[in-house]
Amino acid sequence: AAAPLAELPGVTLFSLQKGAGAEDGRDCGFPIFNMIDEIDEEGAFLDSAAILENIPLLITADTAIAHLAGGLGRPVWVAMPTCGDWRLGSTGAETPWYPSMELFHQEATGGWEAVFARMAAQLKQMMGLEAPDGE
Repeated sequence: AAAPLAELPGVTLFSLQKGAGAEDGRDCGFPIFNMIDEIDEEGAFLDSAAILENIPLLITADTAIAHLAGGLGRPVWVAMPTCGDWRLGSTGAETPWYPSMELFHQEATGGWEAVFARMAAQLKQMMGLEAPDGE
């Protein structure tokens, strides 16, 4: 579902996923720099926090790394399911907990393609690759 992001010029995807699901990015069909064997071995979230301080944007699901980025005030976009999480809200793009976090909710259950298409369109605008509103 994240393929539209990988197709943008100048975008490099990194995987910070640890534990269950960490291998999912290896066969996704587009390049992802996988860091699962190299981070946070010396302490919980130490390397992750350093990485977040040095990347322009984290795009993730509602995971611990999303909350870490929000707590650090780093830009983070979160792909949210239709049901959402009560802490972040089931509607809307903002959360009162993390001003640097933007939420992208599914419009229909399983609709991850639409979520990542919206993210890619917004990222294109931020990068100056597309005029606002497709002009």
